[in-house]
Amino acid sequence: MVRENKAICILGSGRCGTSMVSRAINLMGVDVGSHLYPADRTNPKGYWENSRIVKIHEKMFKTVGNNIHQPLWWQQKGYSHLKEELMEYITSEYLDKGVWGWKDPRTCHFIELWNEVLNELGVTPHFVIMVRNPVDIVHSFKKAYNFEGISALKLWQQRTLLCIKKTKGHKRIIFDYNQFLDNSLECLKTISKTFNLKIIKNESELKKQLRNFIDPSLQHSRVSLERLLKDPNIDDDIKELYNLCYKACHSNEFFKSDIFSNKINLLYRSFFNELT
Repeated sequence: MVRENKAICILGSGRCGTSMVSRAINLMGVDVGSHLYPADRTNPKGYWENSRIVKIHEKMFKTVGNNIHQPLWWQQKGYSHLKEELMEYITSEYLDKGVWGWKDPRTCHFIELWNEVLNELGVTPHFVIMVRNPVDIVHSFKKAYNFEGISALKLWQQRTLLCIKKTKGHKRIIFDYNQFLDNSLECLKTISKTFNLKIIKNESELKKQLRNFIDPSLQHSRVSLERLLKDPNIDDDIKELYNLCYKACHSNEFFKSDIFSNKINLLYRSFFNELT
């Protein structure tokens, strides 16, 4: 009997809890690979991010440039070696694992490529989408990287739209940053149930390890949905996007609904038409 190979991809804009979730699923038994970036001042609990995957993504951005969001760009002449490099690394690093995962915010730009690669390798993708109040995102990007507010907002908007739009039809789940921060164990149980993953540790041990790793004091901004919606400095499309995501995080029925999907499609078309 051939063992199913599952890949758990943690998606999000950056500064929205993807490192926290990557380590959390690792604690429940998911192999997140080697070559992990060490902790630093920006991320004192660690990135839990595979540096080899990051470098492949960065190479794609550098090589493909503005064509990065063109359909099937990796099938064009001069780009196929990028897909081959990704496939070779996944094969060497992960294919002997039953359940494995990775996290890199840049993945949001390459979901369709990843899906094609994983399908060809016989791996079933599963997506954990992380969202966070964009006002808190601005504060976090400013503190970590000295990002301008408008740049952080646009990056959040772009990557959030991409990861929701491009994962439709696949096995996926969505969490708000504060949900995971406040009750990581219950979120892991939801992931376990939704993706049919076994938690290899007993609950008390896992709870202790999560408590030691997830430090709420590292959260320096916690803005309410109501405050966001009243903020005159935030574009209406950004407010609507987070409002939709917030509802989806608290209602799986809404997350799976045509109403949610159709509204995301409208916001997606509006945003990307502005870029072209």
